[in-house]
Amino acid sequence: MTMRRKPSWNEVGLGFNCSQLDACNDTYAVCNGKCVCLPGYYDDNGVNITGGICTERTYM
Repeated sequence: MTMRRKPSWNEVGLGFNCSQLDACNDTYAVCNGKCVCLPGYYDDNGVNITGGICTERTYM
């Protein structure tokens, strides 16, 4: 299991507006106008709700 980094005070959560690639407080997220999960991960509380964490997708 990969350790998540501790968020910085100036980072924002999933679904919030952002302007810098590294502005998101989740290790597995990137800023694309809003913080979104990287490919291979999903927002555990849904994409239309702010907050949550990026969780790795598992395939069976």
